[in-house]
Amino acid sequence: SHRPVRVTKEVPSPESEVIVKTANDGCAEGLIYGGGGKEGIFIKEVVPESPASKSLKLKEGDQILSATVYFDNVSYEDAITILEHAQAYNMRLCLKRKPDITETEPAMDSDEAKTGPTFKLPKIGLSDISTEETIQ
Repeated sequence: SHRPVRVTKEVPSPESEVIVKTANDGCAEGLIYGGGGKEGIFIKEVVPESPASKSLKLKEGDQILSATVYFDNVSYEDAITILEHAQAYNMRLCLKRKPDITETEPAMDSDEAKTGPTFKLPKIGLSDISTEETIQ
């Protein structure tokens, strides 16, 4: 006997996540924000002829879920101010860490002497790894 097969068609969600990267020249200027509280934060308006209107694909009503600030062209004082204001909230840091270097004793064999320093890297277990999914 044959069982009926149900075919489902995936319908795109009316909400989707869009990642918009801004340039370093203040192109997010011209955004007016609205909402707040449990509603969330939304783009209330994109000011016409503003840097944001010319370079970003943002629309009125877009909800801002998170923001990433890059510190490559930010003064130390501004970076500290941003971090101090953000520390009370759910925050993700992107870090760069230099490995711990321990010098090896030079060996008598010239090939071993050329190997240079060794690096100690932390062991990572499965419990240390978190995965992140983007649902669209």
